[in-house]
Amino acid sequence: MLSGTRPPWAARYGAAAIAVALAVALRALLDPFLQEGSTFLLLSAAVLAAAAYGGLGPGVLATLVGAVAGDYLFLPPLGTLVPPSAAHGMTTGLFAAQGLAISALGAWLASSRRRAEESALRATEDRRSLGESEERYRAVVEQAAEGIYLLDATTRRVLATNPALQRMLGYPAEELEGMELYDLLDLPREEVDAILGRTLELGYRPVWERRYLRKDGTVVDVEIGASVIRYGEGRLVCAVLRDVTERKRAEEAAFEVREAERSRLARDLHDGVLQDLSVVVQQLEARRLASEIEASDAGLGLEIGALRRAVRGLREAIYDLRPSDEAPFPQMVEEMVRRYRELTPEREISLVVEEGFPSGFPRDASIQLLRLVREALTNARRHSAARRAWVTLGASEDQLEVEVADDGRGFVAGAEVGGMGLSTMRERAALLGGDLEIRSEPGGGTSVRLRLARPDDAP
Repeated sequence: MLSGTRPPWAARYGAAAIAVALAVALRALLDPFLQEGSTFLLLSAAVLAAAAYGGLGPGVLATLVGAVAGDYLFLPPLGTLVPPSAAHGMTTGLFAAQGLAISALGAWLASSRRRAEESALRATEDRRSLGESEERYRAVVEQAAEGIYLLDATTRRVLATNPALQRMLGYPAEELEGMELYDLLDLPREEVDAILGRTLELGYRPVWERRYLRKDGTVVDVEIGASVIRYGEGRLVCAVLRDVTERKRAEEAAFEVREAERSRLARDLHDGVLQDLSVVVQQLEARRLASEIEASDAGLGLEIGALRRAVRGLREAIYDLRPSDEAPFPQMVEEMVRRYRELTPEREISLVVEEGFPSGFPRDASIQLLRLVREALTNARRHSAARRAWVTLGASEDQLEVEVADDGRGFVAGAEVGGMGLSTMRERAALLGGDLEIRSEPGGGTSVRLRLARPDDAP
């Protein structure tokens, strides 16, 4: 219970009665020394004390009891409550009116005192709670495995860091605090300003990968998420970093192994099975020429056609398996579209690259995205019977959109599973952190659209 809580009613009214009794007793003791006209002086003090401690009710009680006691015991003629004159009654009435005013004033003082005590107690409790919260926050931040720092959005300077960030970057706390963000990020100043500007505009920054600089000049790969904290007219950025350097190395090693295996498989298929099939096709072509001369084996042309389709499918598989070139992403898509035009000359395939679409991505993201586009084009070529297909690479300030669409036969929504490669595309979209949308209806064509966050470091 707060210390400023109002006392129980019995204590308040009892205190009023005691105050009046003490005033009466003291007035009786001092009666020989007091001048005439000071009958209610001490009783007024009792009323004030009763009201200040107990409020209006006890003050009114002290006023009434004091008026009766003072009139009866100390105001001549003594021993009667009947006023002998108007002046006599006015004296008692003035005391009563004064007592009521004192009661109201005392009640206000008592209420103000209680409110002040309660406010002071709440402030003390708030300070204690705040101190405890700060201690808990400090303990969480200091013991967190992730690196954390606060950045002044105006000056671009670090205000505070935790031990994990200090270990991650190799700086002591006193060196990190006050450093500019430009000194920590492995990016040009204009890109740092652009990234920070978008963060301040959105109020947060989704988790993304970034490269930070250690004190020794080496680079650490991190996943970073940020949020904006407002205080008055200023803004702080709270950033949380997780060191993913080892994970990135493991992913790159696994990626290299997968790409080497794909390359080996493509090479083996090209140098072995494809060559053998090509030789068989050539031999059958020679037999067909001889058969036409001899008018035999009339169905040989069908067999050769089937083998030619198998050879073409095998060449496509080898093309899909080969590692992607280290070229700008739109250029790789353009080359892919050119090849599919050659494979299906009866179909019009167009490419639209909108302004602002980045020319490159991180290598693993670029390869996954390119293969997703390739699988969508392959589905369109093999299953759609479309006359026209198109690839669109679009971009906004914070989002990229890649669409492969056709005007083919389409399919019923919800029935797109079963050998059409859409599950593989969804897996690639999940790896890219994007949202894959597939729209189709019978006779209305198909649209495969991928939306994903724009990488900050995409050129």
